[in-house]
Amino acid sequence: MSLIRSAGQVAVGTLMSRITGFARTIVLAALLGLTLTNDAYNIANTLPKMVFELLLGGVLTSVVVPLLVRAEKQAREASTDPNAFAQRLFSLAAIGLIGATVVGMLIAGLLVTMMGLGPDRPNHDIATLMTILMLPQMIFFGLGALAGAVINTRGSFLAPAWAPVANNIVVIGVALAMIAMRTGAAEFSTTEIVLLSLGTTAGIVVQAALLIPSWRKVGFRWKWRTDFRGVGLGEVRNLMLWMLGYVVVGQIGYIVATNVANYGARSHEGMVSQWTYADLLFQLPYGILGVSLLTALMPKLSRAARDDDMPKVKRYLADSTRLTALGMLPISMACWILAVPLTVLFFDGGQFDGEGARYTGLIFAAAAFGLLPYSITLLQLRVFFAVKDARTPTLIMVGIVGLRIVLSLLCLLLPTYWIAVGLGVAFSLSFVGGAIIGEIVLHRRFGRLGTRAVLLDLGRIAAASLVGVLVATPVYLGMQALFSGADTWNIEGLTGVPLLTLNKLTIAIVLILTAAVGLVVFVIAGLAFGVRDLQRLFRRFRGGGPSGDADGGAEAPVADPDAWLLQPVPLTPSVSGIPATVPVNEAMAERTPPSNDDRPTTGRIPKPRTGWQLLGVTALGLVIALVIGWFAGVFAGKMFGPEDKNENQAAPTSSAPATPTDEESESGQQIQIAGATLFDPPPGDGAENVDRIDLSYDGQPGTTWPTLQYQGTAEFANLKPGVGIVYDLGSEQTISKIDIVTTLPGATVEIRSGTGTSGEIDDFDIIGDPVTLQTNTTVEMPADTKTQYVLIWITQLVPQQGYFQAALSEVTIFN
Repeated sequence: MSLIRSAGQVAVGTLMSRITGFARTIVLAALLGLTLTNDAYNIANTLPKMVFELLLGGVLTSVVVPLLVRAEKQAREASTDPNAFAQRLFSLAAIGLIGATVVGMLIAGLLVTMMGLGPDRPNHDIATLMTILMLPQMIFFGLGALAGAVINTRGSFLAPAWAPVANNIVVIGVALAMIAMRTGAAEFSTTEIVLLSLGTTAGIVVQAALLIPSWRKVGFRWKWRTDFRGVGLGEVRNLMLWMLGYVVVGQIGYIVATNVANYGARSHEGMVSQWTYADLLFQLPYGILGVSLLTALMPKLSRAARDDDMPKVKRYLADSTRLTALGMLPISMACWILAVPLTVLFFDGGQFDGEGARYTGLIFAAAAFGLLPYSITLLQLRVFFAVKDARTPTLIMVGIVGLRIVLSLLCLLLPTYWIAVGLGVAFSLSFVGGAIIGEIVLHRRFGRLGTRAVLLDLGRIAAASLVGVLVATPVYLGMQALFSGADTWNIEGLTGVPLLTLNKLTIAIVLILTAAVGLVVFVIAGLAFGVRDLQRLFRRFRGGGPSGDADGGAEAPVADPDAWLLQPVPLTPSVSGIPATVPVNEAMAERTPPSNDDRPTTGRIPKPRTGWQLLGVTALGLVIALVIGWFAGVFAGKMFGPEDKNENQAAPTSSAPATPTDEESESGQQIQIAGATLFDPPPGDGAENVDRIDLSYDGQPGTTWPTLQYQGTAEFANLKPGVGIVYDLGSEQTISKIDIVTTLPGATVEIRSGTGTSGEIDDFDIIGDPVTLQTNTTVEMPADTKTQYVLIWITQLVPQQGYFQAALSEVTIFN
């Protein structure tokens, strides 16, 4: 089976896996919102993956495939059981993972503390409980990954690619059920936490179980084997030690970044979750394109390396680099303008407000330039793994992580609001360095790689991508201006601020039309610039053969099913023994013996029939993701916002003056709020999420201004008497009532009036009695209450899980 067809099979399943994974993230965000519970969940759900990677994950995803390929050949030559080596690996993995799970559950609190949630943090206990319930995932991660490796080496790719879809569906179902059952209370009960954690673990169990029929289909049977000596497992041990170092180094970088994000979360609640979601989005295109290619490539690389066929290894490396760039470069550049509308469309719902969704998009956009370097680096490391060298990748990873740690720590010098954005940039820059280091080491180890030719192709792809973005940007800004009525030709337009005033259908239109224009222009520019892989793919989708024969006429016999894709790669005679002017595919026909998946084929190559099918499945998957995301938003009570929301109204800001019209001044009509100011007089420090004040009167009850979190007492830990927001009505108005919506019912507030937006609390007169807020509260004003400045003064917070907090989601004032 050809590389492109194998990768295509994986890509379809991986595409659906990533799409349902994206939908899963949306539903979880709608359920958990920007809360410390969400931060605890993300950390607890990450720990099983981290520990698994430390113990076995690096080996299973990197060096097991080459070992299985060699063991298969040795068993065939010795006429022994071809399943024996894999059965021993399964037995060792099961024993090790079960033991590690038990130990991990015993030290769960220590693991959580290591991630920056110490015992002094209010969500430490929640994260510890979740970690205990999720750590058993490690067992099924390991067995599932090993089963997938066995299946892949035997030429089957579908089941391992599709199994994660079932995992995502299970978690989506659990989260949607919890959304339906919740009554709007802000605090999650222990029962709900246990249900969510066990549901997440159940998804991994289902994912692993679905691989059993497939491994039986390819002829594998698992039975316990304890005869570990003298069968080659010592080689696994040696590789595992280096891979342990490889993974440990990578996790150190992640832990440092997580602690930096947790530092930012002390001032900006939910920052860890926003950073985590942005990372998931970053992995989405890599998971569809990069992982699909690597999954199909690894058995081929391993067989070529096993046969000491380094020219073929180099050929696969060059081809894979170009194909990766063809997908990653246009996506990374498109994310510069489309990341924010994407996150606002899908994440702005339920407990996750619009500003939080926009900030998540900013993190993703800032990190997007690293998609290609990240993919290329991992591709380069696979070459070393194919030749059973785990030492070199480990040393390269040391350089990558060292750079990441330095850049992550420098993020502490940034304003708190921009820490997570800085972490995204730090991650991508570290892999830019990794790609450069990998290229240098590969060249020194294996000789010339054809880098100049590949870079020329990458330059053409980059130029076509840039043209697409330059044409799409005015479309994006123009549609925002058309639908929002705001001035979008500025930094606010580029960062998606006007999107927060639009409903989801309008945002979807902006996103789809902008992406469509950019894609069409990219394809046209790529064909005009001579992007050869794009030209070949275009001809294949039109129905032509590998060489572009639109009539599918007879082709010359070829020695490799990937021949339609191959480019000549300059090679030094000392390395390959082949003149540099000879195309690699011709050289392979002369000197490469066929292996299991590279048998020579004769006759003409049939017309490919998978191109439009793959596009159709992709389109269907995107529609499914849109529907699921839309449904999640509806289920969470946040779709189009209030029915009376004016789609042409610009986003409210604290500096936007407004004067009520005669119609608005009629009795019982809503008064337009001209602006709002945080009121936090000394001993307050003015740090109560001042950047989110506009969310308290933006017409969207799903967006929220929260106070900071306090420990000790509901009276702001006895640090100050209260905090509030002063709303400017533009001119003196007669007030009849005030409607207040909150996601944290139970807070005590006072309604006060004053003559300005600043001063001491005694400068504001109390109107009526203190009020205990419900989810929706209407406060009636005494007759003839007139003022221009209304202060909502919070005097008592709401107890949460180990801390106290209050929030204003929507304040509406009537005359």
